Amino acid sequence: MVDVDEDALPLTSEGSGWGCSGGGITTEVMALRQRGSWRFRCSQRSKKKHRARQVRLHKNNLCSGSNRAAMILPRDVESEVKRIVNSTPVFDPWTVIRVMNYDPSNRVSRLLTQPELLSQLAQVCGAVPGTLSMAEVADRVWEELFANRTPVSENCRVILTTFNRLGLREALGERNLAAIRQHVAQIAEADWVKAISGAANLGFVGVQRGVAVPAGFSHREFLSLNEVETAAAAAAAGVEPPPPLAEADFAASSYSVLELSAGQEQLQQELLARLLPLAAKHQHSVFCEVQRPEALHLLCTLLQAPLPGLRWVVSSPMASLYPVLHQMVQHYPQVRLCGRWRTDMTDVYDIARRQLDHGGTNFLHGYSKASVPEQLVGRWVHMRSALSNVLTEKYKVLIYAGWRITTEDIERDAIALLQGS
Repeated sequence: MVDVDEDALPLTSEGSGWGCSGGGITTEVMALRQRGSWRFRCSQRSKKKHRARQVRLHKNNLCSGSNRAAMILPRDVESEVKRIVNSTPVFDPWTVIRVMNYDPSNRVSRLLTQPELLSQLAQVCGAVPGTLSMAEVADRVWEELFANRTPVSENCRVILTTFNRLGLREALGERNLAAIRQHVAQIAEADWVKAISGAANLGFVGVQRGVAVPAGFSHREFLSLNEVETAAAAAAAGVEPPPPLAEADFAASSYSVLELSAGQEQLQQELLARLLPLAAKHQHSVFCEVQRPEALHLLCTLLQAPLPGLRWVVSSPMASLYPVLHQMVQHYPQVRLCGRWRTDMTDVYDIARRQLDHGGTNFLHGYSKASVPEQLVGRWVHMRSALSNVLTEKYKVLIYAGWRITTEDIERDAIALLQGS
């Protein structure tokens, strides 16, 4: 409190008549009022100086030397997390891209005619006639889902994000599909691949062996263990089946992927007898997607196989299976959980938050399961956004609990979650 000389306060003997019936406010009342207001202002200034001094002491006590600039305050957590997560290259281990070299004039049409958009279109105006061309189907999707309705669904917002990040914001704002097509068709293949990789900030993309990949597209080839089922289906249909998987296929691939559903007895026998030992021999990680609850028993059978060098990364398109998968991780140390892109971004957020609660950063944020290269942009922008929101929430809780968070901590966590440790 600042001492004030009360004798130095200006006093007024004549009042305005308000508050007193005797012809004005007395000098004693005015002195008390002015003195109280003065002390109030002085006390407020003292409080501000005290808070500023406490902030300086907080910085000096928690950080010193080179670490002082790296410490993150609560008000800066959100912006710093978004900056680091968006600037960290992502490793997308699992896509279902089959063709990457196609007519540039079909780039936009292929993006607008993906199964999830066609399913949404069927709910609006029925099934699309099979006589329409790809461009005509894309025009109908654009008209019904974007022009005539507000594109608030996740499937539509991913398309808008893709066009926006690829530099088509002006044409997008005008809802001009023809201008978008014309602009995209004029971009050379090398520049288009570079634009997709830059907009999605890709480190590498996993593609199945045998897919022709354009030059400049950073990728790794994986081996699908479900090719055994493909060969059996081809043999049953009277078509010449592809050659069986051999050891050379494992040597030429970086890792393996496996989709588990129900009724896969033949695949189970083949996996246990030959495929998984070969994967362990060549130090493959097996990315396994449990598509149905009935497949959990098969997964447990595979995990119990005596293959100590084999590592598993498990995910599921069903968010309801993740509590069971979390319990499975506790019993099988060779298992690591992984998220994936899904049309419900609330599930992406909830799964990431649940995985951080259960096992910390010992998981992969996900993979895109993109079927065309252009989907990589919108899907990863949205998945990064969900991860940033979760990490911001967790870091603020740690700071309020007394734990200091630095830029190096966020960078380490972003690399672990987006690239794998």
